[in-house]
Amino acid sequence: LAGIDHEIAPSHLAVVNGLNVTVGPLRQTIGFLSKLEFSQTTKTWRLKYATYFPGAIQAVGGDQSGAAHITGTTTSTSFPLVNALPYSFNPTVQNTFMAKLVFNENSSSLSLAYSTILAGADVSGLVLDSSGAPVVGGSISASSPLPLVGPALGPVTGTNATDGFVAKIVQSPSGAATIAY
Repeated sequence: LAGIDHEIAPSHLAVVNGLNVTVGPLRQTIGFLSKLEFSQTTKTWRLKYATYFPGAIQAVGGDQSGAAHITGTTTSTSFPLVNALPYSFNPTVQNTFMAKLVFNENSSSLSLAYSTILAGADVSGLVLDSSGAPVVGGSISASSPLPLVGPALGPVTGTNATDGFVAKIVQSPSGAATIAY
């Protein structure tokens, strides 16, 4: 898996088995994600997919099933919300996003298992826990609506205060994204 983000024109990179998403106008930061697979039999590389994503991809992780977990920030008004958390999107600030992309070998298609906004936060990193669930960390402002879940230390206070956050995203049986902590 490889992810990049840059202010690029959507026609500059080829899409192969990509997502059906709108990436917005030129000069908007968009991400590009691709996955290569090496065949031990033929000793060759195969491009499984290459796609745009409406946001700056800051971290990528792959789980044991082959799904890609991405996180980053976006101000895109065309951001695809799929099985999303119930947070409002504010296009005037950077919004942290989380998404899980799944490639279907039978149909050679890429889809979003979930794609959600984590409110007005800034992400610093992503890891996958032992079950393959993504855990993200970053900073959050006092004005962000990200809720406290589990044994939290308390909300951020002060006019211009920021604090760190850690959030684990899991999918419910219905497919919706939820925050475990």
